[in-house]
Amino acid sequence: MSALSYNDSLELDLQAYAHDNEKVETAFQALESLTYTQDLMADGDPGLDETAYKLVQHSVESFLRLGRIGGNPNKILPDLQSFKSHDLNHAALESFSEGIKNVFMSIVNTIKKAYQWVVGLIKRIFTRNKDREEKVADLKHKADEVKDQASSLTEDEKRTAPYPRDHNGYFVKVDLSRPEILKPICTGDGIMNGAYLAKIGSEMMKVFNAQAELNRSAKESIIGDKVESKPMPMPFMETHDSKILQAARGKDGSTKVYASEEFGENTYVTIQMAPAPEQADMKANLQWVDKLHIGKTKVEGVINYAKYAVLDNDFANPDKLIENIMFLNKTLQTFAEKIEQYQHDKAAFIKAVEAKIKKHGASLFSSKEKKEERDIMMYDLKFFQKTMDQPALTYYGLVDQMVNGFINLSTYVLHFNRTNGNHVELKRHGH
Repeated sequence: MSALSYNDSLELDLQAYAHDNEKVETAFQALESLTYTQDLMADGDPGLDETAYKLVQHSVESFLRLGRIGGNPNKILPDLQSFKSHDLNHAALESFSEGIKNVFMSIVNTIKKAYQWVVGLIKRIFTRNKDREEKVADLKHKADEVKDQASSLTEDEKRTAPYPRDHNGYFVKVDLSRPEILKPICTGDGIMNGAYLAKIGSEMMKVFNAQAELNRSAKESIIGDKVESKPMPMPFMETHDSKILQAARGKDGSTKVYASEEFGENTYVTIQMAPAPEQADMKANLQWVDKLHIGKTKVEGVINYAKYAVLDNDFANPDKLIENIMFLNKTLQTFAEKIEQYQHDKAAFIKAVEAKIKKHGASLFSSKEKKEERDIMMYDLKFFQKTMDQPALTYYGLVDQMVNGFINLSTYVLHFNRTNGNHVELKRHGH
C-alpha cells in the first residue's frame, strides 16, 4: 500500500453483515412455504402425496444444508409415512409444527448473532475513531512542517515551482496525478465542500433518529405494549429522479423510493417501499414487508475525476481539509455512541420473541387459534430483520469512506507541498 493511501474501511464488515441477512431472507421464504403447506394440511386436505412431500423437503434442505442457518433438516419434517394421501394423523401435524418452531428459533438465533456482531462492531468502531484521531495529529504535524519550511522562503522563492504559495505557505493550487482518490468525496457536482458535509451530518442525525424509532417500535410490537400501527419513519425525501428510480426499482412504478444525499461514485442510500395494503390483513402485510428494501443504490454514469484534478481554494488548503476530517470523525464518534444506545431495544425484542416461542412451544405453530399470533410474529421478525441496523450502518459505512477520502486527499496535498510542488517528480515516483 502506498504511503499516500489510507484504506481502513468498514466495507468488508458490512458486506459480511449483508450476506448474513440474505441467508435469513432465504430462510424466511422457505419458512413461509412450510407454514402455507401446514395450513393446507390443517384445513382438512387429504395430505401430501410423495411429490409434494419431496418439494417441501427440498425447500427445507435448500436453506438448512451445510448449516447455513444452524438447523437440521431431518428434524423439520416427519417421515413421509405420516403424510399418506388419505391418512394425515394428528401426530404428524404436531411433528410438522415442532419442525416449524425449530426453523423459527434458527432464524431468531441468527438474528441474535447479528445483534452480537454489531456489539462487537461498535468496539471496533471506537478503536478506529481513536486511530483516526492519531492520523489527524500526524497530518497536523506535517502541515506545520510545510508552513515552517515556507516561512523562511523569499517572495521570489515562493513564486517558484508550478504554482505560487499563499499567505499560509501552501501552494494556491495542487495538481493531482491521481484524481481517482476523489472517488469517495466527489459527487456529480464536484468535490464535497463544507456546506455539503454539513448537509450529510444533518441527514445522518435523521437516519439515526429513525433507526432508534424503528428498534423501539419493534420492541413495543413484540412485547405488546402498543398495538396501534405507526408509519415507518423516513429520514429521506421521496425522490422523483428518473436515474435513481430506474436503478432502485426498475420498472416497478408502484414502489416509492426515498433517497439520501449523493455519496461518492453516484451512490445513494435508498428505501424502497410498496404502497400500504388496501386491506388490513396479515397476508397483505407480509407481502408488503417482503418488498421493503433498504440499502445502497448506485446510479449508472461516469464522473470525470480528471475534471477536478487541479485543486484550489479550500481544496488546496491542508488546514481546511483536516477540518473536514475532524468534523466527519467527530460525527462518526457521536453516532457510534447512538448505535450503542439503541442496542437495548434490540436485545429486548429478541428476548421477547424467544420467550413467546418457549412459552407456547409447538402449539404456537399448530393451533388454528394461534395462526394470527404466529403470522404477526413472522411479520415482526421479517420487518425487524430488514430494518434492524440497515439504515444506520449503511449510512455510517458511506460516511466512513468519506473520511478515508479526505485523509487520502490531505496526505496527497501535503506531499505535494513538501516536495515543492514538483508535479513531474510526483508522477515519476508513482505517487
